[in-house]
Amino acid sequence: MSKGQTQDSQGTTNGVITAVYGWSDLDLGHHFHETNQGERYTLSETARPTMLDRLKALNHQRYEEEVKAGLHEKKRPKTKSPKSQVTGVTTQRE
Repeated sequence: MSKGQTQDSQGTTNGVITAVYGWSDLDLGHHFHETNQGERYTLSETARPTMLDRLKALNHQRYEEEVKAGLHEKKRPKTKSPKSQVTGVTTQRE
């Protein structure tokens, strides 16, 4: 797959995903952008935080639904076991 085909494919996939989530109002601004890792074909700096905020909110919403459905049992706090005490151990030094 060529670089151009990869970019087209990524843009198409992300367009479909945003439509499925009902985020068609979000312009992802796919293009080459300078990042900490160099130039990358990625979301725009303005779209990235919005996308991450929406994904985070969706993740929290789904988690709450799973909790209500009983899919996440509350974990019991770990009990601290007493430190094992070793007595009568001697070491020999040469």
